[in-house]
Formats: sequence, C-alpha cells, structure tokens
Amino acid sequence: MSDKTTRILSDVMEIIGSVLQVDGLKPEDEFFASGGSSLAALQAVTLIEEHFSVEFSPKELLDAPDLKTVAELVHDRRREAQPDGALILLGSPGVGKGTQAEALAREFGFKVVNSGSLLRKEAADTTPLGHEARTYMQQGELVPDRLVTTVVVDGIRELRGHRILLDGFPRTPTQAGAAAEALAGIGTSVGLVIELVADPETLRSRLLRRGRETVRADDRPAVVAKRLASMHEVHPGVRAFYQDAGVLFRIDGRQPVAEVTATIRELLLSAS
Repeated sequence: MSDKTTRILSDVMEIIGSVLQVDGLKPEDEFFASGGSSLAALQAVTLIEEHFSVEFSPKELLDAPDLKTVAELVHDRRREAQPDGALILLGSPGVGKGTQAEALAREFGFKVVNSGSLLRKEAADTTPLGHEARTYMQQGELVPDRLVTTVVVDGIRELRGHRILLDGFPRTPTQAGAAAEALAGIGTSVGLVIELVADPETLRSRLLRRGRETVRADDRPAVVAKRLASMHEVHPGVRAFYQDAGVLFRIDGRQPVAEVTATIRELLLSAS
C-alpha cells in the first residue's frame, strides 16, 4: 500500500469509527461486521465524500470486504478526479511555491519542473547557459526569457506521459506562451494555475531568513529587494494571461503551509 493510500485509510477508519462510535478499527475490518447498517453507511459515505471531494455510494461501502478496500476505492476516485493538465504555481520569491510543490508532488505524483533549480544546476555545471544565467541571478535580476525558456522547455519535453508541475515558470507573458507550446508538444496543456500572494514585508522576511539558513546567493539582503521588485514588474502580465484562460486561482500565501496545501488540493480535485 502506498503512503498516499495509507493516509487515506487512516482518515477512512477515523470517519467510520466516529459514525459507528467504535475505537480501534483495523484495515481488515469489514463495515457491516463492525456494527454498520444501511443508515450508518449513508452517514459515513456523506462524510467520506465531503472529506475527500469524491463520489462514493453506501452500496460500495457495504459491499467492500474490508476498510483497506474502501481506502483503495477512494484513492482511485481521487486520482480519476484530478485534471489531466499541468499545474502551475505562480508567486513572488519567498511566497512558498517550492514548499507547496514538494507537498503536491508527494500527494498527487507530479513531476516538478523548477526553473530556478534548473538554472542553478546549469550554473553549477558551468555550462555556457549557466555562466550567463549566474550573472543575472546573483544580481537579483530576472534571467532573460531565452535562457529560462531553453532549460524549462527541455525539462518539459523529458516528462511526456507524466503529470507536470511548473514551479517558478512562467514569469513573463513570453514564457507563458512558450509553456503552452511545450506542453502541447507532449500532448497536454495547462489545467490549473495557482497564484500564491503575500505582502512585501512577509516576502522580504522569509527571503532574509532563508538566506541565513542556506547558501543561495540570490537570497542575500542586497539582492532580496531587487528580486521582489523585478517580480512585481512582470507578474501582472502573466496573471492576466491565465485569467483570460479561466484557469487562475489566487490563494493567500501567508496562511499556514497545511492550509494552503488543503486549498490547492480542493481546487485540484474539483477542477475535473
């Protein structure tokens, strides 16, 4: 059983236990044998549907040989409900895109394409592209479209057949057009765009704290203000690009990480 299904099983047992007022349910327990009834099944299914944002029936619960099977069915429904298109995370530096990308990759199986990580790898490998990009990154300036687009499009092309999450790309309307073209080239499109937002002081504080904890040159105090200013100059154009397409949702990135993740999860599961 995968980690994801194990988490679902835990929630299913908690929900059913609360309905049946039974403690200590086990994966191998069967609903009816544990004291369930048709009425209790209806109550439990209502809670399961609300909790997981999936369609489920009392008959499926009553017919399942054990609670593990119920969890596997819920897992399959969640997977079926997910949109086919790519997920894009937008937002200023420090708003939490990377944190959310990691959580969503674990839960939904996304393959993450992070423009910043790709550029830093190019710089570390001392490629010609990386050498040119390093100058911009160290000064807190946006790396030119032609450089960013090259590494991201290459990354997208390598992920045909996978669910893709774009983290930190696109940052300009030109990049947004390149993303659409690259995704179309592997038979997919943009399914959902999440913009995480936070006030400048929160972003500045987070970046400075990260700069103290890491060795990233672009999180040095002298660079932080310039990075934020650069992002705000171009970001509205990208926002408009996806608003016009009807796929953009904005979320307050100042909330606790788990709350932000829960909101994105709900959007993903309701976007089909």
